[in-house]
Amino acid sequence: MIGFTPLVLAVGIYYGATPREATEHVLYTRSGAPLVIDRVNVVGRYATVLTKNGMMESGLVGGPILFEQFSFGWQALESLNLQCRIDRHGLSTGTKASLMRGMPKPSAYSGCGKNDGPDLGPPEEVEALRRDLSGPLVPSARIVGNFAFGNWYGAGGGERLYRSSHGTWRAVLGGGGAIDASEAMGAGVPRASLCALGIYDAVCTHAR
Repeated sequence: MIGFTPLVLAVGIYYGATPREATEHVLYTRSGAPLVIDRVNVVGRYATVLTKNGMMESGLVGGPILFEQFSFGWQALESLNLQCRIDRHGLSTGTKASLMRGMPKPSAYSGCGKNDGPDLGPPEEVEALRRDLSGPLVPSARIVGNFAFGNWYGAGGGERLYRSSHGTWRAVLGGGGAIDASEAMGAGVPRASLCALGIYDAVCTHAR
């Protein structure tokens, strides 16, 4: 089994055997208020879940949450209050329409980073990376050559950069906040790999 060694241990389990169970691991409620699942749409390995009373970062979650099924369970990818957050996962128009059926319409405001995009790399390694990333919402995990990069949000936010040596992945940078291009290159990432990894301030010549 492929393993990723983090800088710190994960603080919680944010996935589940079903989208409903995963939702209960991602959201919390105010004291005494039940978490109500209003609607679940499942399309293949993707699902959207709409709740009442669900909270994240001290605020009520008004829109649906996007989940994807992996070998270890269903993991939350995004809070779909912004259209760009569902658009950046490379889903077909029909899949997006089915996932958003009966859900609140997301805002058209483009609040996503210019280098955000879907997962990249061998599926088995991507899944191992995703399982290691400690956060309620994990939008992407990417592997390019000897480097891997992932980010999370929903309980603060952060990013983590890994490097592979002799078949072992170890975190070399990461924690709260973003990793910029100069930090990534300082850890050995080639300039040509910055955009593919999704480093937020990398200068990219192609459109995503």
